[in-house]
Amino acid sequence: MNMQKQLMMILALLGSYAATMPLGAAAKIVTVEQAIEASTDTVVLPASAQGTLDLTCPSCRTHSYRVTDTTGYFVGDTPVTLAQLKAFILGGHYFMTVFVKPGASVATRIVVSGQWNPKKRK
Repeated sequence: MNMQKQLMMILALLGSYAATMPLGAAAKIVTVEQAIEASTDTVVLPASAQGTLDLTCPSCRTHSYRVTDTTGYFVGDTPVTLAQLKAFILGGHYFMTVFVKPGASVATRIVVSGQWNPKKRK
């Protein structure tokens, strides 16, 4: 058998093998968090770690999300406490992303843009 025939047989075998593979065998995509973009002007933070976060706007209804002991608070990529987050945004206007559990009205993470500097923010 010459080289061209061998190559054709190999390609035919590979083609028939590929044809037997199931279509759509990719992993299922599951949404674990939804991100809501807001600003610190439109968010009312909870009074405690077991409270409610409210998202407001002039032309829409208020959306409320529960916060729990497992809700994470961040300034940039730095984890902070709820009290530190409140102190950071006090008197400023910052971009904020609230991550919520789909269909559960529970905030999983609250991230404020910026850079945390504990020496400047007590």
